[in-house]
Amino acid sequence: MATVSVSSENELIEELRRDYADAPIKVSGKRPIIRISGLMRPIPNAVAIRRYYFVATMKDPRGDILRLERYCGDVWDIEEQDKLTYDKLDKLRKNIEEACEKLFIEVRGGVIEEE
Repeated sequence: MATVSVSSENELIEELRRDYADAPIKVSGKRPIIRISGLMRPIPNAVAIRRYYFVATMKDPRGDILRLERYCGDVWDIEEQDKLTYDKLDKLRKNIEEACEKLFIEVRGGVIEEE
């Protein structure tokens, strides 16, 4: 199993279209699942600031993990500043959820990690 990383939501959506445009539910009987999450990571030597990332992962029909990770901004615990970061994550989530709905892909939380 390999991890295939893409660099934008458009690349991810195009990969999903290539693999799932022909209604895969007819083959497997189950809806494919994509995992979407926001991950905060600490910044070394910056106790109060955290980096916020959008992560989408999915096992493709070949068993590889398709992964999109995008930096959305920093969280400072300052409402006006943090809103910009959260808005970026929400926009990415919305775009991918809309594409998945059309492809009959179920969206769930979490991240698929390599075994």
